[in-house]
Amino acid sequence: MTSDTDIEQKMAEIISEYKSGKDVTKDLVDIRSGGNYFAFYEWAVDRELYYNWHHIIHVEDVLAEEAECVFEYFEEKDLSAELPGEKISNLNLDSHVNEETDGTYNFEIIDDVCVSIEMQWQSAKTMHLYNLEISDSFQCWIESFGKDKILYRGGECVNFSDDKLVKIWDSFVAKVRG
Repeated sequence: MTSDTDIEQKMAEIISEYKSGKDVTKDLVDIRSGGNYFAFYEWAVDRELYYNWHHIIHVEDVLAEEAECVFEYFEEKDLSAELPGEKISNLNLDSHVNEETDGTYNFEIIDDVCVSIEMQWQSAKTMHLYNLEISDSFQCWIESFGKDKILYRGGECVNFSDDKLVKIWDSFVAKVRG
């Protein structure tokens, strides 16, 4: 049985190999699967990897429900909003996150690289960890989500500027008004 100390050593080796340019994809799968899963889980908990988390909101889901019956959700004054803060507030991004059940993307900077993992709650006290990855930096990790996913935490979007969020609102209003 592997211990979380063994996982710590193996992660250091994997990070070193990654930084030297080697493909570590198989190693990342192996370290968190099979007989290693519980030790890996303990390693992640000991490192408090779950503290640096973000939810994912798919851009196509933002305002999708509202588009079908606009005036049940918005008044004309909402649609006529001019200030960026009002437009962003109208997106109601918090409604797309369920803190108790939604999965999260978690990360930690270890030895100058960004180590990330997805987490899915299985119960109030139990989480499942999967999809371990390494990126060159936090910025590279953020960019890996592309333009169709919003990294969201506590009212803030990490990878979408206010200007991009305003464009989502303006595009929605333009479609509604046809």
